[in-house]
Amino acid sequence: MKSFFCLFVSVVLSSSLLFGCGGPSTETGTLQIEASLEQDPPKTGKNVLMITVKDKAGSPVEKATVTVDPQMPSMDHGSSEAAKVEEVGQGKYKASPVTFQMGGEWEVTVNAKKGDDTGKKTFKYNVK
Repeated sequence: MKSFFCLFVSVVLSSSLLFGCGGPSTETGTLQIEASLEQDPPKTGKNVLMITVKDKAGSPVEKATVTVDPQMPSMDHGSSEAAKVEEVGQGKYKASPVTFQMGGEWEVTVNAKKGDDTGKKTFKYNVK
């Protein structure tokens, strides 16, 4: 019983650490998407999200259509304004502003499309 308790505590602590750092994410599609907020931990208000899109071989994908959708599931609402995504080159994109109206757990879903290739990845952030 003691070992089960220790395992449980370890899982809970590691999950909360990952979540606070933009931790566990879900990904689908043929395009690989990575993203990070310029400010870590993210803050209430306007943030900038840097996105990298790569193909299956790991090569940068340029001229993709990229969208960003911040949602706060616990409050059942999204962001108060739409982020504009601009390409900065070599498969990198900048989304701004990614607005979090309040602190708490947020999910930011990034979608990318280039021709028949698509990718979708949801990142989780604990906003302060």
